[in-house]
Amino acid sequence: MNTARICIDERWDTTSGRVYSKLQSAPLAFSGLGEMLLKMNRIFDEYGYPQAFHEMRSFRRKRRRADSRETPQPGLKDGEINRQKGRYCTFDIMLQSRRQAGWQGLLMRPDRSLVVRFNSEIELLAGLSRAIEAMRLTR
Repeated sequence: MNTARICIDERWDTTSGRVYSKLQSAPLAFSGLGEMLLKMNRIFDEYGYPQAFHEMRSFRRKRRRADSRETPQPGLKDGEINRQKGRYCTFDIMLQSRRQAGWQGLLMRPDRSLVVRFNSEIELLAGLSRAIEAMRLTR
């Protein structure tokens, strides 16, 4: 449940693509890595998985969130997710926790080779940007 496949389809002025996760039944399209993070965080908050260490405050009415003690029901199956490939490149994010109001985990290639271990969203974005740029240089 805590792994997402990032399919990068275009890399011009902005990076765009799709995110696949067992927490959703359809891919999330994104235009820009910042939008990707925001959409993924929204899904994690909605399902309460992985559980956030801090609860976000808001002046708006709170939406009912899933009980984080319950395991979310899977949307997409592993096989469906693993078959997805980006037109430009593909990565997997394994989110281990959401502590200190940030993400901690691993960014990997589809062959499970480690790209970067990250302790914040900034470290994730930096590692992802470097890996995308390295792909551009090897083409």
